Amino acid sequence: MTANSYFEYVLTLLGWLLNNGVWHTLTATGLFALPLLAKLVALWLNARGQGADEGNSARLLVVWLEHYVYAALMVMMFAGVPFLNVDINTISYDSQRAKQCGVPVAGIVASGTGDVKGSGGYIGKQILK
Repeated sequence: MTANSYFEYVLTLLGWLLNNGVWHTLTATGLFALPLLAKLVALWLNARGQGADEGNSARLLVVWLEHYVYAALMVMMFAGVPFLNVDINTISYDSQRAKQCGVPVAGIVASGTGDVKGSGGYIGKQILK
């Protein structure tokens, strides 16, 4: 995966870290099941409140739960579960687009950031003494 600007590079890595951290916290603590449990109770109370003209309350509850659980699983699959492991080597910076457009972008060495080290590994080189 390539990023065409340093801003895109940093925000992509930050998004990966946040998504993986939130998903790990939800699965490790079991908090992902709390909204499912709350909705189960709400649907059960709603089914109990149905009148005799609606038919069998248990069958109605099962159908409602089936629809809700399928929708919740789709949301968890497409929005919650991380598909890529965070690795600083997975994404690379490509300066060709900036050169093609004629936009000068300061490199890490020329930006004056100095020796920048983070949890992702070595990022910059010290140029100021």
